[in-house]
Amino acid sequence: EITAQHEPMRTASDDAFVQIALQVLAERGVSASLWPTSGGGGPWSLFDAEFGMPVLFDLGLGYGGNAGMPGEFLALDQNGKLAGLEQAEEFYCDLLTRVSSSPYTN
Repeated sequence: EITAQHEPMRTASDDAFVQIALQVLAERGVSASLWPTSGGGGPWSLFDAEFGMPVLFDLGLGYGGNAGMPGEFLALDQNGKLAGLEQAEEFYCDLLTRVSSSPYTN
């Protein structure tokens, strides 16, 4: 038997939350690849396991890397090809506004 601290999770690609996120990305000219199942879990998987909430992991605009490591970084300025911090913040504000005003949350 193999056990892990956090269980794998799955969010259906037709979930309203996923569709809203894809729409907000598309409006910014960004296409997304969906991987609806996470074979390994993390703290985010508790939202699915404990509350039945959809989870969108590793979603957004901008560029960064080495999360949780000494060389962690985030691009602050856009360069024409990659979004910067300001564009990433605008994306999340728009996503949260859309989700909060959709029938999905009522």
